[in-house]
Amino acid sequence: VDNAPDALTLKLLKVYPSSYCPVFRFRWIYMLFETITYLRNCNFRFSPTYLPRIKPYLIACVKMENSKDSEIKILGRIVSFVAYNVANGGGGEWSELSDCILKFANDEPRRACLVVLELPLAYGRFINRFANAVLDKAKTVLLAPELVGAKDWGLVLQTAIKIGVLLSDSRNAVETIV
Repeated sequence: VDNAPDALTLKLLKVYPSSYCPVFRFRWIYMLFETITYLRNCNFRFSPTYLPRIKPYLIACVKMENSKDSEIKILGRIVSFVAYNVANGGGGEWSELSDCILKFANDEPRRACLVVLELPLAYGRFINRFANAVLDKAKTVLLAPELVGAKDWGLVLQTAIKIGVLLSDSRNAVETIV
């Protein structure tokens, strides 16, 4: 990990979708999560040359069909670290992530919630693309809890609060700059 963390991250992102065995696929993504956790604890930042190469592979992993909630939660934490790098000057805007979350909000709201919950506060300024769609779905669920189970209702509530915090934080950042 210490010698080429950018390359290792990219390699693990490439291997994950190509593994057909669910057990191995989970092991690959968990290994990537452990790598990302190590890198985060060492205050590592992806290089500007690798970040644009990492982002599309990570989005492809998040979009994979038949992913379990446990995999999406882990991928959400990986997205969080990459999004933090993007938001802190490493790669401009990550419109593909916003578009992905917007699509999930319309087609797979649970998956959208699992990804949004892990977004770092630094990503707040990029959420305008999907915030309204996610909040509209959240309002529907929160006002009619009988549509979903208690577990999903709680997930939706957490997501709505997270978006509120992200929106609030991004407005505060803009006001501080102005």
